[in-house]
Amino acid sequence: MSFAQWRRRACVVLALARLVEGEPVTAIALDLGYESGAAFSAMFKRELGHAPSEYVPRRPATGNG
Repeated sequence: MSFAQWRRRACVVLALARLVEGEPVTAIALDLGYESGAAFSAMFKRELGHAPSEYVPRRPATGNG
């Protein structure tokens, strides 16, 4: 495994932990050294096959009835 592959995988693992806590994708991307949320999302999707937003917990809908 090359250093670049290792770095991408490490970023994905770190990002997953933060995504499930509800942190914004853009904040995670910038913290990990990506220039934009879009660049990070593209890498994330290449590595896992899913967009990072799919790992953000869904908040229950609040109904008025």
